[in-house]
Amino acid sequence: MRRPPLRLGVVYDFRNPPDSGIDTPRLYAEIVDQVAWLDGLGLDLVWFTEHHFVDDGYLPSWTPIAGAMAARTRRVRFSSDICLLPFNHPIRLAEDLAVLDNLSGGRIELGVGMGYAPHEFRGFGLPLPQRVSRTEEGLEVLRRCFAGERFSFHGTRYHFDDVVVRPRYVQPGGPPLWLAAMSEGGARRAARFDCHLLPQGPRDQVLEPWHDALKSTGRDPGAYRVGIIRGCLVTDDRERDWPSCARPSGTAASSTRGSSPRPGGFSLSRATARAFPRRGSSATSSTAWPSCRRSSPSTGSPTSSPGRCRPACGRSA
Repeated sequence: MRRPPLRLGVVYDFRNPPDSGIDTPRLYAEIVDQVAWLDGLGLDLVWFTEHHFVDDGYLPSWTPIAGAMAARTRRVRFSSDICLLPFNHPIRLAEDLAVLDNLSGGRIELGVGMGYAPHEFRGFGLPLPQRVSRTEEGLEVLRRCFAGERFSFHGTRYHFDDVVVRPRYVQPGGPPLWLAAMSEGGARRAARFDCHLLPQGPRDQVLEPWHDALKSTGRDPGAYRVGIIRGCLVTDDRERDWPSCARPSGTAASSTRGSSPRPGGFSLSRATARAFPRRGSSATSSTAWPSCRRSSPSTGSPTSSPGRCRPACGRSA
């Protein structure tokens, strides 16, 4: 079977610390403009991350922004790394994805995970120990929704009768489904639900068990994708810009600002890039360029050339 080709893209978390000096509507508008520009350059992917109840405005809902970007682009594909499945009603999510799939002409994928932050589970009024069962039942419901047939489902967390998702998906079988895994159990879960893999643990504990589980049921791991987010510095002057990126930051928020330049702020064809693998990265068929912003030393306002760089945001599953 032919192996899927390597794909490259960007990842956004839309974080905007209160002291950034950038208002959120402007941040959103500039990122949408940037994605339209990157689509014209031929990048393959735009990924979004999700978290909740964070002071810096970490993106809590990725489907509206994917819709806005889909309307401005022609070829780039959209996905999540990750959508926190315990906080998303699976049928409502399946309907959102059906609308996005039609709006984009079949350019939507879905990466999901269980979540881990206690404050998020408290905020949604859910016990943290339910994250596994809500994720597994959510995956089962999504698969049935993606099939396009009427169904009923009765589990521990969800009970549905006589459900069918419309409009139909553009992509046969629905959007490609990815699952984040930090352990052997998560890797085997990804294989059980026939998912592409978002590995977040050591190779021997995640990637290899997933490979083995696929092979044990006669499936070819080479027919699936493995997605990795890596932080990158994209610049045409490494000596000028690297020190500001390498300098340790006082908080996670300040090192993952989520800002973006105006289109044309840097050229990927001319830029040199250095990637910094995160611990636990194992294999890649998807990676990420960061969004960067250079600030004027005198005004602190953005200029059109690349400079300070936020790394692609960390895993969250």
